[in-house]
Amino acid sequence: MPVMNGLEAAPLLRKRLPQIPIIMFTMFANEIFTEMAVAAGVTAVVSKENAARELLSKTRALLNN
Repeated sequence: MPVMNGLEAAPLLRKRLPQIPIIMFTMFANEIFTEMAVAAGVTAVVSKENAARELLSKTRALLNN
C-alpha cells in the first residue's frame, strides 16, 4: 500500500466502519503479527501462503456471525 500499511490502516477503518469485519491478507501471518493486527482492529488475518482456502473459510465464518 503506497500511503500506509495494513496495521496503520486498520484502526482508521475500524473507527469509520466499526461494524465491518476487516480481513488482513499478508505474508506475515505469524502469531506475533496476528496479535498486533487484532490489537489494531483486524478481525481475521489470512496468510498468502494458504490464500484461497483460508480466505474463503474466514470470509464464510465472518458472514455467518
